[in-house]
Amino acid sequence: SIRALLQSGSWDQVAVTNAIEQQMQLTLQLQLIKAKSKNQVFNQLSAEQQAQFIANRDDKKGTKRNGNPKRNIQRLAKALALNSDQQTQLTVMMTNDKARRATNKEQVKNIRAQLTAIIQAEEFDDSAWLAVHAQNKQQKLDMAGSKIKSRFDILSLLNAEQGEKFEEMMKKSEKGKRNNKRDDDSNENEYLSN
Repeated sequence: SIRALLQSGSWDQVAVTNAIEQQMQLTLQLQLIKAKSKNQVFNQLSAEQQAQFIANRDDKKGTKRNGNPKRNIQRLAKALALNSDQQTQLTVMMTNDKARRATNKEQVKNIRAQLTAIIQAEEFDDSAWLAVHAQNKQQKLDMAGSKIKSRFDILSLLNAEQGEKFEEMMKKSEKGKRNNKRDDDSNENEYLSN
């Protein structure tokens, strides 16, 4: 598993890439089923409801907050009792990570628009949906690999006690994100957006 690879102590790019590919393959069929369901729900709406849905979704764009990296670093520094050297290295890592994510943001936006168009089409096209995923598989692999590498680098910077506390914090954060996503999925507007 990816968690075991993170805790191994040495970076193994091939093993990480294989684990990510395996995870992506497992989730692809579930994502396809979910996309088909979204298409069916969208097509149950009247033209007026569809237009209202699209307008509501467009109004919500840009409302997610990415957080303040300086505040995140300060929060981590306090919670993990980082020394000044660790804080400096963590600041560099998080700044680089933010820059990397910013470069991918436009590409992700374009992919999401393609998938949304397929989901909101009158007839769902399985092959088009799978083609978009196939075309962007390498980018998704690279992004996921970078994210895991960043986490590995952070764990490498920390001592054992700090590492355990960091993992705890990340589990809690991921659990919160999953719960928020479930809450969003119950909202019809979020349900159809892709």
